[in-house]
Amino acid sequence: MVRHVSRLLALLMLVLHVSVAPADLRSDVDQLIFIETTEQATIGIEIIDCETGITWYDRGADLLLIPASNMKLLTSGAALDLLGPRFAFQTELVRDGDNLVLLGAGDPGLGDPDLLKEMGIGVEDLLAVWVNAAQQAQMTRIDELLIDASVFDDQAVHPTWPLADLNKRYSAEVWGLNFHLNLLNVYPKPSGPGQSPIITIEPRAPWLQIPPGGKTVTTGRNSVWLSRKYMTNEIRVHGKVRTPFEIAVQVTLHDMPTFTGRLLAGRLSEAGIPVAKVSTGQSNIPLGGGEVLTVIQTQIETVLTRCNRDSKNLYAESLLKRIGYALTGEAGSFATGAAAMRHSLLQRLGPASAKVIIADGSGLSRDNRVSAHLLAAWLVSFAQDEYLGSVLIDSLAIAGETGTLKSRFRDVALTGVVRAKSGYVSGVSCLSGYVIAPDGRVVAFSIMVNDIRGKLTVSQVKELQEGIVAAIDRKMTEAVQSEIAADPIEAAPLGG
Repeated sequence: MVRHVSRLLALLMLVLHVSVAPADLRSDVDQLIFIETTEQATIGIEIIDCETGITWYDRGADLLLIPASNMKLLTSGAALDLLGPRFAFQTELVRDGDNLVLLGAGDPGLGDPDLLKEMGIGVEDLLAVWVNAAQQAQMTRIDELLIDASVFDDQAVHPTWPLADLNKRYSAEVWGLNFHLNLLNVYPKPSGPGQSPIITIEPRAPWLQIPPGGKTVTTGRNSVWLSRKYMTNEIRVHGKVRTPFEIAVQVTLHDMPTFTGRLLAGRLSEAGIPVAKVSTGQSNIPLGGGEVLTVIQTQIETVLTRCNRDSKNLYAESLLKRIGYALTGEAGSFATGAAAMRHSLLQRLGPASAKVIIADGSGLSRDNRVSAHLLAAWLVSFAQDEYLGSVLIDSLAIAGETGTLKSRFRDVALTGVVRAKSGYVSGVSCLSGYVIAPDGRVVAFSIMVNDIRGKLTVSQVKELQEGIVAAIDRKMTEAVQSEIAADPIEAAPLGG
């Protein structure tokens, strides 16, 4: 009887502690948010206990704000929800008589240099896989090499993406056949003083002529950048080259299906299999028809990790278009992808999810609008999902260790683990994710800051975000310690 009463008292103390902890956190967070911050930015914050669903803190949580790359949390979650954790993008090379079809699946990981490096191969090795498959099928000529990218539409660039950024690596076009992140790697090295540098490119594309540009210098530092004329592959080199570049300077490429077709046709011809014609379009091969020569897969876990941990925009946009295709059966597009995301939001969060504006999947567009409440509730829905939750959580960067958070939280002492997604566009800084206590408890948070202006800097906003996350971590640690102190039964001898 005494033991039973003691346990009831311990449980009562625990309940009282949990009810007080959010109030303590509110005081701590309010002290972190200075008046100057509220006057020079618009803030939306929500913090939710994933086990109980209790909101620990909210401030401006219903404001519709620009999420920047926090949009990827919605995109990746919806993709996981609609495609499932066993989904894989599959790019097939199919023989149809003397024709060859490269059937795209919208895979953003196809030819991704970082993924190839992890496998110990390069882009030429991947192209060789397709060439070897044609050789093993004893093909001696190819009448037509068709690149079928019809799984997605032809609107490869969202109309609200900044026009001036379309040559930059984070604004790559999105196609039903992506390759090499839809980027060209350029390696300049010096020539004679005052002369244009020598240029080497990857993938090797002999037909792509880059005119002389830039200048070789003997003093100073390398300062090369590349431009590309809109809707073309006319690329120019600018800046100065003093020493050879070991890390590539990158520029986006236009019309990757056609570019990939020319790459593969060139490699086939070099291997003694001439290609009479290269084209793009939808193949006429019936379902189950043709001879599949090889299949290249990228598992969804890999795609989610590149999307969230490394914040690759191409991965997010490919997921968005792919769920549009999965839901409608029509070519994946920004519009069908947005409809699919809305469907997933409605299924998981109910009517409250209607308050969201979806422009793209990566957050590159400034037309997206999401509330901190919706983001936090979305994260809670996955933390409570035994089937999908761990896959999404594992795709997020770890504070101070991996991905886009590797250089953050350096001066913040944490007892638990923080897995989160950062986001930035001009005037916007967001951070949303989870604090995971050593005992496995999880709290979801979303800290969205828009309209950063005046003397307030993005660095200061990041410090605020990290301070709030540290406060959550402290409260969770205190809760665990209080439970241990409040329950003497665990330490009592058996039979007491």
